[in-house]
Amino acid sequence: MYQRWGAMLLLLCMPFALLWSQTEKGTAETVKKASSDRLVLELNYVGASALPDSMTTKWYSRGANFYLAYDIPLGKGGHFSFSPGIGFSSHNLFNNRLFERDSSKLLAIPIDSSTTYKRNKLSANYLEVPLELRWRSAADKSGNRFKVGIGLRVGYLLNVHTKYYGTVVNDANIQYVTKIKESKLPHRNEIRFGPTLRLGYGGFNLVGFYSLTPIFKKGSAPEITTFSVGISFNSL
Repeated sequence: MYQRWGAMLLLLCMPFALLWSQTEKGTAETVKKASSDRLVLELNYVGASALPDSMTTKWYSRGANFYLAYDIPLGKGGHFSFSPGIGFSSHNLFNNRLFERDSSKLLAIPIDSSTTYKRNKLSANYLEVPLELRWRSAADKSGNRFKVGIGLRVGYLLNVHTKYYGTVVNDANIQYVTKIKESKLPHRNEIRFGPTLRLGYGGFNLVGFYSLTPIFKKGSAPEITTFSVGISFNSL
């Protein structure tokens, strides 16, 4: 498993190494000086790289991240920097399963095909620490730069819950519409981490994240591992 993680990180670092080798030596005047504090807003599509059999997710599964990052210049040229940060991350997987507890496990029960529902989602929210190595080109005539960021995000799970809005059948076999929320689901992985990649120009960036840890503990609950791709608004 560690060999797989090492290979992934090596592949992610290759474009950063190429940019380093191709960047000409610059001076502090070649790159505009910017504020060290940066607010980062990310809007993402959320997908899954691992799911239980027959569990599917909707195309509109989504998430949002909000970070405060601090930029630390590396070297005298101003092209490279290291950025630690802190923030909040939310992933919402709209899917076709209901999660139920039994005596020792968390089960993902398929929703009956005859059931009508408008919304059913699994939400996981994290307090996260993003760490990122960044490269910036020299500013062009408009004052913008091309940018690349490669890093790691480590998150602590604040809560994971489900929300269902649709029909149910009571003991009298009467069908009615209701909202159901299951909070504090058991067998959670408290820590999540994975590599990140950011490509951008000016204040607009494309971002990606791949979790190396599932939401729930293997063997005690359904294995669900997420990834996200989206857009980021920040000055990097």
